[in-house]
Amino acid sequence: MAGKKGQHYLTEDERYIMEGMLLAGAGPTEIARKMGICRQTVYNEMKRGLYVHTCDLQDQIRYSADKAQQIHEYNQTAKGRPLKIGNDHAYADFLEKKMLGVQPNGKRDRRKRFSPSAALAAARAEGFTTSVCPSTLYSYIDKRVFLHITNKDLIEKGRTRQKTAKPERRTVHPALPSIVNRPEAANRREELGHKEIDLVVGCANTKAATLTITDRKGREEMAFLLPDKRAASVRAVFDRLERKLGKRKFREAFRSITTDNGPEFLEYDLLTQSIYGGKRFEVYGLSDCPFSIYNLPLRMGEGIPLTWEDIDLEKRTIRVNKKAIVCHDYTSHSAPQVVQDFCKTKSSKRRVIITPGLVGVLREHKAEMMKRVEQSGEEWSESRLVFPNTRGNMVHNRNLQHSLYRIFAKAGIEGATMHTLRHTYATRCFEAGVDIKAISEQLGHANVKTTYNIYVHLLEDTKEKEIDKLEGIDRLLA
Repeated sequence: MAGKKGQHYLTEDERYIMEGMLLAGAGPTEIARKMGICRQTVYNEMKRGLYVHTCDLQDQIRYSADKAQQIHEYNQTAKGRPLKIGNDHAYADFLEKKMLGVQPNGKRDRRKRFSPSAALAAARAEGFTTSVCPSTLYSYIDKRVFLHITNKDLIEKGRTRQKTAKPERRTVHPALPSIVNRPEAANRREELGHKEIDLVVGCANTKAATLTITDRKGREEMAFLLPDKRAASVRAVFDRLERKLGKRKFREAFRSITTDNGPEFLEYDLLTQSIYGGKRFEVYGLSDCPFSIYNLPLRMGEGIPLTWEDIDLEKRTIRVNKKAIVCHDYTSHSAPQVVQDFCKTKSSKRRVIITPGLVGVLREHKAEMMKRVEQSGEEWSESRLVFPNTRGNMVHNRNLQHSLYRIFAKAGIEGATMHTLRHTYATRCFEAGVDIKAISEQLGHANVKTTYNIYVHLLEDTKEKEIDKLEGIDRLLA
């Protein structure tokens, strides 16, 4: 039987039980208690199944389970969303005749049939106020809402989208060094010879691609046309350059290579092999960049208004004292605006400690921003946003989330959000054995209890692993 809470429709068997209890003289309160349902449900059910029973010339009011079940089943047929076409029978008849090619004389001419989209356009031109979209009209035809027309009668059927194979998820080469380990001279763009490479692919269903090589300091560009996007074609370019420049000049011109996690660059061991033997340069991958998945415990609203004044790269701290909120002006019906507000609670105002790897990424990001400001003729100010939009203002929450969706889709991650990164950060901290109070302060929780309630399952796993260590002590004592 169902519980007392929540909506409950009696089954047919329960209605027969209720009928028997009523004939035995049980009251609504007793029936509700024994069947585990609300008393109001009993009253509603009694009202639904009442009928007049005549016996020995006397009328008696009784409850019929069969009648109640019949009324219930009929009421269920009225469920569901009403048709958009409504009760406009003239509109439905007009569309049906147009799609069937019915002429003024009443005969059908298959050569003069209208497609669903054309029939809708003709209805609009005719002055009908009712309107549905082509997809809805196709759906009505498939569900046999119309009397005479089926999907076979259409002059133009809906095109089914072909299923495409899901892109293969890119996996990082296990030996590919992270950008965190890149020399400081390369990070600060102080030395020539540190290159960045990327592959520019052509249109869909084409094999040709262009390999671009850019010096991080000198900004000199080189481009090479490749017959395909295979790793062997990329290696062939560096083999030709090394053969042309010679061993000494090549190693001066190519001290290190920074690349993304594209499969065309992931044959790390073969890419670094010199044609003269040994290693020709170092390769650093962006895919292990700490700025991505779990090195920032900020909420989305806390990261958007960050300025360079809030970041101390020497002390490795980020000051969190403001947030971005979306304001709606319902009076003027204008677009929502992102404005800055200050954090209200004491726990949300905090200093977040960041990793050394993230410090290096932020240094590079700041240097790139300063260079752009200098090129635009403006003066640099530490009050500038760390993550501005193209106009230099705060990015909208929705735009940021859409950008993350594209990044997640490219990485093969489904269903993730900005808050997923925050949970991932906390999970990695727990796995690394960081104290729960330190994690709570980093996340900006009001107290440790909040952190414990959210991540209690991780603490249970940690406790189980710690207890398992006692097995080794038992073996020593045995």
